Amino acid sequence: MKKKSKVIITSIVTLSVLATAIPIAANATVFGYKRTTGNFNVWYDHTVAQKGYTTQVDWARSKWTGISSKVSIGSIGSNTTPSPSTDQFYIGYNPIEHHYGQTFHYGTKQDPNLSNWDYSVIYIFDNNMVADGMNNDTNKKNVAVHELGHSLGLAHTNETNSTLRSQSVMASGSDSFVNHNITAPSDYDKGELKYKWGN
Repeated sequence: MKKKSKVIITSIVTLSVLATAIPIAANATVFGYKRTTGNFNVWYDHTVAQKGYTTQVDWARSKWTGISSKVSIGSIGSNTTPSPSTDQFYIGYNPIEHHYGQTFHYGTKQDPNLSNWDYSVIYIFDNNMVADGMNNDTNKKNVAVHELGHSLGLAHTNETNSTLRSQSVMASGSDSFVNHNITAPSDYDKGELKYKWGN
């Protein structure tokens, strides 16, 4: 009986060591933490209308809303002061070529892999959109949807399957399979959002 118990205990220890040694890939394309709520508003800086991005930011909000019952993105326009849980959207300038957008997370820490955040500040860099011939409705929608995805806790799609990456709106701009003509989350992106927030 003692010998059998030793074998069982040794097997359990071996399995736990293996389990901790195998990397878990299920959350490879989401940040380690998330914002404090999935139901929030977006405030539009005057540059959004001035540079002609209002329709595309509205589109981006609508494409992430409704995938999970815990995610809903509204708008308070540009005439209201944003609250501590309201995202802020700007159209700006970036001297780094081919850099189309960026999302900054604000909360206890600004690294989404270290702590939850309360809101995000999102930029689309119109100078690079224009320079690379992406100043059109489709590409503007793509970048707006992508950046709002980051605000919701999705990282760049990190899958070995190139088809999944080529269909994902969250593919990195430096990924050779990125497709800037995608204007809505793919089934994979939707699955990642549900993984992060629930159904």
